[in-house]
Amino acid sequence: MSLTKDQKIATKQELAENLALTNLTIAEIAADLNASGPKIERILNLKQNSLNDDWIFRNYLLKKVAEKGFTPVPPLTFSFHVGLFFSNPLLYTVHSSIAIPFLSLRKVV
Repeated sequence: MSLTKDQKIATKQELAENLALTNLTIAEIAADLNASGPKIERILNLKQNSLNDDWIFRNYLLKKVAEKGFTPVPPLTFSFHVGLFFSNPLLYTVHSSIAIPFLSLRKVV
């Protein structure tokens, strides 16, 4: 299942705004996540092929924003993401370690 054009725009906006709140550079994030700068750029532009990477990056940003004492930008595609995980048992099983912290973070914010 893939995102619609509007969902992609909203997700990119959410990631960019949360990235800005962290005040971290791409290089700093890449070092934290043991990834390359170009890979982080691909994730920001939703061009990365692995679904895991997008969720790991998103959760990383939410955590860093909270550590800075800010409120993360609300996900503009939240209902889609929740529907994707909980309507597809295979995705939920494979990604439950990512989905559960994501949902926990959203309850706190």
